[in-house]
Amino acid sequence: MILGLFGALAVGFVVWILGKSSGGSASFSGGDTPDAINLNTVLRDADAKVRQAGRAGAKSLAGLPLI
Repeated sequence: MILGLFGALAVGFVVWILGKSSGGSASFSGGDTPDAINLNTVLRDADAKVRQAGRAGAKSLAGLPLI
């Protein structure tokens, strides 16, 4: 039980240090990076193709299974 407590404290400390050094959640709010823009474009195009296919079943990309 004591080792589990020390492990949890160590993980919390590492997360706190990493969050402090990277600026917290501000590093995750970059939705306007070129990679994010390209991914959104690809997903929008794929969704449009699924909608235009006219097949039975899922009518949008969100309705398809992930795997």
